Amino acid sequence: MTRTAASARLRGSLRLVRSATWLDLRAAWWTARGLRSLRSQLREQGLDARVTPPPQLPDSALPAVSATARCLGATCLERSLLLQEWLLAHGRRHTLIIGVPSPGEPSFIAHAWLEGHDPAADGLGFAQLVRLDPR
Repeated sequence: MTRTAASARLRGSLRLVRSATWLDLRAAWWTARGLRSLRSQLREQGLDARVTPPPQLPDSALPAVSATARCLGATCLERSLLLQEWLLAHGRRHTLIIGVPSPGEPSFIAHAWLEGHDPAADGLGFAQLVRLDPR
């Protein structure tokens, strides 16, 4: 990451913190703790890793969850597992999908996403390899 990009990312994070409510901060705390635990579990247990359920917070705190995951450098798999647990706690079931580039694509990079959560990121150009329903 270039110095300019890092500065812009930091400025964006500071704006978010200044406008955050205590609900956003609680959601960010859950995300940070969940991500730390998830990283350890993924190394030891692979896809059997579990995210602890989020505290009872309004769905409006979802942007704080996404921003915290992004700021802490969550991978697409980590972010998808966190969001899947958050959305499940708010009554929305989304299947996590792990895919690889479709045959004939020049590079091999796996990608994870939640089916139907962000249609723009729904794995275009990826062949589905694994589907994980919410638990």
